[in-house]
Amino acid sequence: MAGICLEQLLKTSQLDWHPRHGRALSRLRLPAADINPEAHLNRPSPRIITLSKAGAGESDTPVLALICGGFSMRQADTVTAQSVIHTPEDADSAYCALAMALAGHADLALNQCHATLVRLHGQGILISGPPGSGKSTLALALIREAGAALVADDCVDIRPLREAPAGCSPALLRHYLHSPELGALDIACLFGQTRVVTACQIDLGVKLTPAPASRPAIVDLNGNWQQQELAGMTIPTLCLAAHHTQAVTLIDLAARMTAMGNVTQAMADILQQRQQQAIQDEQA
Repeated sequence: MAGICLEQLLKTSQLDWHPRHGRALSRLRLPAADINPEAHLNRPSPRIITLSKAGAGESDTPVLALICGGFSMRQADTVTAQSVIHTPEDADSAYCALAMALAGHADLALNQCHATLVRLHGQGILISGPPGSGKSTLALALIREAGAALVADDCVDIRPLREAPAGCSPALLRHYLHSPELGALDIACLFGQTRVVTACQIDLGVKLTPAPASRPAIVDLNGNWQQQELAGMTIPTLCLAAHHTQAVTLIDLAARMTAMGNVTQAMADILQQRQQQAIQDEQA
């Protein structure tokens, strides 16, 4: 039978999943033509994801429903689907993992970069920098001190999706972070399953750079932000000196600001307007 086997698709996505109905997933397939995430994935609620046939109407039965972050039989009974699957992953992670798997079947470009990816305050943060700049150590501090979750360390697989690039870990390195001092660390074992996610959208970059010799004489109200191209798309990127003593605090705030939208420029503009108004009042 032509098409994509849903059981294989789930394995490709690296999701932990458990069937709740007796029907074999191997019998369920998506049509192979014109595979793309937007045509197949629907997220009608924060906890239920449906995977349906391309071009299916609203009245058609979805092929697969995933209930995320927990299982409720009552909730599953309200989902009209050929098969219901439970996954402990939250909906954002499961949706992103499935979208990346479907993008792979559509032959969308796969990019790999030497970096570390974590999720904090719902924002995917890609930490990059030269060897020895402390990417993994910083990620470990974010996990331990700020409650971040690890997505990938050392190598990140990236695919462009509709809204933003998304990243996950190669299967071999999943859940593991390498500390130069401690060696290989199983983050799920050390901190619990909530501190690892399979995939996430990449919303913010952090670029670690050599420490500046001195502070600039002129203070830039806009901070040290850049735009970084990633898989043909751009993301805001915060430049930080490697081994910055306040890196965890700064990244925590940067993630909150990114979640609020482009507030960095707005905050700077308001302060500049106040300064200009103060100068005008003195001259009047």
